[in-house]
Amino acid sequence: MYNFDAVAARPDARLEDLIENIDIGGPTMIRSAAKNWQDVAILTSPSDYAPVLEELRTNGAVSRETKWRLACQAFRTTADYDRSIARRLELVEAEPEALPKLLDIRVPRRMTLRYGENPHQQAALYASGTCGLAGAEQLHGKELSFNNLVDLDACWQLVQEFSAPAAAIIKHTNPAGCAEQPSLAEAFRKALECDPVSAFGGVIGFNRELDEEAAGEVANLFVEAIAAPSFSRAAMSILQAKKNLRLVKVQPSEDSLVVKSISGGFLAQSVDHARFDRRPSR
Repeated sequence: MYNFDAVAARPDARLEDLIENIDIGGPTMIRSAAKNWQDVAILTSPSDYAPVLEELRTNGAVSRETKWRLACQAFRTTADYDRSIARRLELVEAEPEALPKLLDIRVPRRMTLRYGENPHQQAALYASGTCGLAGAEQLHGKELSFNNLVDLDACWQLVQEFSAPAAAIIKHTNPAGCAEQPSLAEAFRKALECDPVSAFGGVIGFNRELDEEAAGEVANLFVEAIAAPSFSRAAMSILQAKKNLRLVKVQPSEDSLVVKSISGGFLAQSVDHARFDRRPSR
C-alpha cells in the first residue's frame, strides 16, 4: 500500500506508474481479516502493537471489543487508501482546478472540547496536521474552548494579511482593532487604541515572534488567549505569570482551499494570498 503513496507524491508521476503501484492484495487481505473480526485481530497501525500485546499477556486473548475496534480501523485504512488513489488519478492528464468537483473532507479528531458555542452543545477539534490553528501547540494556560478557537483563527488569519509586524484583537469574532507598525509593541498599542473597551477579554494575534516589549504591553490588558508564530523566552516569562492566559504557537499553513459550512452544505473558495505593506517607501 505504501508503494503507491511514494509514487503519488511525485508531481510528474506517469499514469502507467501510478496504476502499476496500486496494491491489490494488501487491501484485500486487510478487508478479509476485518470481515472476520470475531476470530481475527487485524492490526493496521504500529501504535496498536503494544496495547494488543499487553492484552494478550494479561488476558491470554484479544477481547471482542478490541477486535471490533481494530476491524473498524482496518476498514477506515483501506477506505483512505482508495480515496487517495481516486484523488491522485484525477490529477493525471487533467487541467488543474482550484475548486474540486468533489469536496472530500476527512480529518481525524484531535480533541474533544468541553462544549461548543453554548454549554448545551457538543464540540470537537479536527486537525489534518501540525500547521494552522487546528494543529497549533498550546504552550500555556487553561484548556482552549470552542469560542477561543474561533476567535483565535479570526485574528490569526487577519494578521497573516500583513507583511510588516501586525497585531489584531478579536472579541466574539468581531475585530476590536488591528494595526501594522514597525514593531509588534507599537502595532499592539495602535490596535488597542481602536476600541480599548471591546478589547478587554478578547484574543490577540501576532504575525511575528512575540518579543519582550510587546509581551509587556499585552500584560497590562486582560485577554483570553494569544496566537503567534513563536514566543521569546522573555515574553514567555512575562505572560506565564497569568495562570489562565492561553498561549498558542501557530505554524503558517499552506492551505489551498477555504471551506465554510452553511445549512445543508459547504462553501469553498481559494485562499486569499494577498499581503499588505503600507509602510512608506524609503
